[in-house]
This record gives sequence, structure tokens and C-alpha cells, in this order.
Amino acid sequence: MVLPFLVLNFASAQQPSQAPSFTPAGIVNSASFEPGMSPGSFFTIFGENLAPAIQTWEGSIQGTSLPSQLGGVSVTVGGQPAYPAYVSPGQLNVLLPTGAVTGPAEVQVTTPQGSSSAAAEVQMHAPGFFAFWLDHPYVVATHSDHSLVARLEPPGPAGHPAQPGEEITLWGTGFGPTNPQAPSGQLFVGAYPLVAPNDLQVTIGGTTAQVAFAGVTFAGVWQISVVVPPGLPNGDHLVQASIGGVRTQDNAFIAVQGPSQAVGIRVFYRLDPWLISGTYGGGIWVSPPVLGPTTQSGALFTLETRAHGLGAQGQLVAINPQWIASDPGMVAVSPVQGNEVKITVQQAGQSSLDVTYQGVTQELLIKATFQGDALLVEIHQIAPAALNSTTMRKISGRSQL
Repeated sequence: MVLPFLVLNFASAQQPSQAPSFTPAGIVNSASFEPGMSPGSFFTIFGENLAPAIQTWEGSIQGTSLPSQLGGVSVTVGGQPAYPAYVSPGQLNVLLPTGAVTGPAEVQVTTPQGSSSAAAEVQMHAPGFFAFWLDHPYVVATHSDHSLVARLEPPGPAGHPAQPGEEITLWGTGFGPTNPQAPSGQLFVGAYPLVAPNDLQVTIGGTTAQVAFAGVTFAGVWQISVVVPPGLPNGDHLVQASIGGVRTQDNAFIAVQGPSQAVGIRVFYRLDPWLISGTYGGGIWVSPPVLGPTTQSGALFTLETRAHGLGAQGQLVAINPQWIASDPGMVAVSPVQGNEVKITVQQAGQSSLDVTYQGVTQELLIKATFQGDALLVEIHQIAPAALNSTTMRKISGRSQL
């Protein structure tokens, strides 16, 4: 398995014609992209001619044993083989053995065109949080249901902010030794707690967060379960951890949104690759042509849909609504509950679709009519009178052959 946040390619896939080239400055933590590596963690090498082509270790894993060579590329640290997870001409993501010796070490990359080496330092602790980038980096974190901790507003991955007092899981690498020691060069199932969990300090927005668990749960990946500090205000907050005198990066954030009563619901639509949000007050948006339409021959028209609550001040509020169609034969919703669903128009006709959460309902009126062999789909979003004197927003998506 390759973790998506480890596949970060910044180079072309051209065939290298000479020996690999990199410097000590190009050897960094795979999560933070800052200097430092530690036993059992992922590190990244940036350079030139590092591999003949892009390849991941999927398909090269034998049983549970991780490959020590990938696409003709091998890496050693202090003379000890490491495990490349991703190779490309400009970047390598590599797993260091859990038994690696700390101290100065030579990192050597060997390809079919030759080899090169540079000096590095293996530290007992070199912690970093994995992150994804929007307008600034957000830590990769998950709720207890495994959904992503993410800000409400698009763009961004599907998910919702953390709540004060909620236990969430942060994901990183390089947080130090475990007891027992995690297997080296192996895929495994299990939890390997930190040797000294009390030495790990985590802050969110500058406030100490209680650590519920810290340890390795995947090869090279540390799971840090923390309680978001109660009373933390809404917004993006810096997340930092320190252990063994070493601190994670200074630019990793998390979105926090306290519970709030939703007085309304707003629905966004996505007809890939366009995000359709529209506006209240009679605004009309007509989609570009949509490939793969519903036709007389029976193909389906599917619309990705995201629902958010609206607070009393107009702010977005995390909700988990029910989606109830008056004619489920015409309109199907999957799943039937959640803020991220897919609406599928299965045939021509008309159906209402109620999006309901804690007594608040947003009514959608869906009309579908054939024009020739293409289906014209209209979604009328009926805004509650309490939110807007204009009672209808119309978003039309027309599919064509």
C-alpha cells in the first residue's frame, strides 16, 4: 500500500541518462519536508536522475516483505538497505529500517546509470505531520469514523472541522522508538506505542492537547490521537508536537468549528470538473455540457452534492443530514445520510428531495425531461422564507450526447 500523501512528485518522468545527483539539503522528512530522519520513518530525497521512471512499491511487495529495490533503484543509509516506497527522476520516498543506527550516515542512491551519495544525520526523533495543501497546509487528521478533518468550505477534501473536546487522530512520521519495536521492512497490523509517550507534547492553537495514544500503526506511520482543547475558538489553528527536544513543522494547521445550531441548510453541487454553488436571491447557473448523460437508453445522470448547515449569523455549520426523496424510483441518493452524497436521476419526472437535520429542512425540487435523447435536469433549491425573501434558487444541468 502507498499512502497518498507520500506520493508527491515534482519531477518529470524522463529517462535519466546519467548518474543520480543530490545533496545533503535534498534529504528531508517525508511529512514536513524539513531536515531530519529517524529509524523506522519515511524520508525523501530530492535531486536529479534518481530513477528511470515513476513507480510505487505496490506490486513489488512479496507477502509482507517490503522491497529493497524498486524500478532498478536502491537506497542505503549507513550501509544498511532501506525500502523505497516511491521513485521518480526527481524524488524518492524511502522507509528507513526501524533498527537503523543513529548518528552521521552516508545516504547512497544506486540506479542503472550509477550511484551517488551524500551525508546525513539519523536522529532518535525527527517528527513531522503529513499535510495537504490548500491556501496553507492542513495536517492529515481523521475523526473517529475515519472521515477527514477538513474545513467546511470548498475547495478541499470531503470532511468537516474538528470540534473542541473531540478526540481526533493526527498522522505523521519520525516520532521515535516504540515498545515493542515495530517490525522492520514489513507490512504489519497492530499498534506499537511510543517508548516514552509522556514525553510527547502536542498543542493546537497554542493550547496543550491531551494525548490519548501515540505509536506506530502502519509501516513508517505514527498515529497520534489527541483531544482538541475545549473552548478553542472557531478557525484554523497551528498544530505542533515536540518530543526528545525536536519539534514538528511550524506551518501545519487544523480547522476547528464548535457546535452551533443550524437554522438553515445550504447545498452545493459538483458537476466535475466544475463546482456549482450559485447564489441566493434569484441567481441562475447553467452547467457546461456533461458527458455520460442520462439518455433514452438508460444511462444515469449523477450529481455530487455537499450540504452544510447555516448558523444564525450565516456561518457554515457541520451537519449530518438525512436525504429523503418523494420518488426514490426517479431520484436515488447514496448514502441516504451525510453531508457528502451523490444524487442520481434515474428517469424523467419530478421529485422533491428533503435535506433534513435536527428539525431544519431544505427542500430541493428536481425536474427531469427528455429533449431528444438528452435529459434536461433542473434543481430548484427552495430557500426558507426566514433566510431569504426570494424563495427559489434555480440551478440547471443539461446533459448532451
